[in-house]
Amino acid sequence: MEQAPRERYLMALYERFEQVVALVLVGIIALERKHSILRCAVREASLIQVKTVLVFGILALARKLIILDLESSSAIQVMALSVAVVAPGGVYWLMRERDERKERQSAASRPEERPGHLQRAWRPTRPIALCARRL
Repeated sequence: MEQAPRERYLMALYERFEQVVALVLVGIIALERKHSILRCAVREASLIQVKTVLVFGILALARKLIILDLESSSAIQVMALSVAVVAPGGVYWLMRERDERKERQSAASRPEERPGHLQRAWRPTRPIALCARRL
């Protein structure tokens, strides 16, 4: 059974859209890698952050999940790929929470940056209007 011209056109359009999305995601992954390499070069560090590697993995797996052909894939493959995306996402979330907790603890230990801490603000001894009149 032959497809109508409109259906063939829509299938071609869908395939082209899939290709564009795949290229955009490859570009995003490449930009993230470039950013990570430049960050290491500028800081002169030989260690790439674990969070950056997790982001690479999450992006690559998400790309695979997006361009996956569901008609030729089994449900178990899709479920396994979904779990493979969620697992590094959970690790990334836990690491972010740990970093935020450390920031809050270090900010609480410094009284000048503690929220609600009363600091004596600098105030001129004379009102500014009086100083301006004398000039």
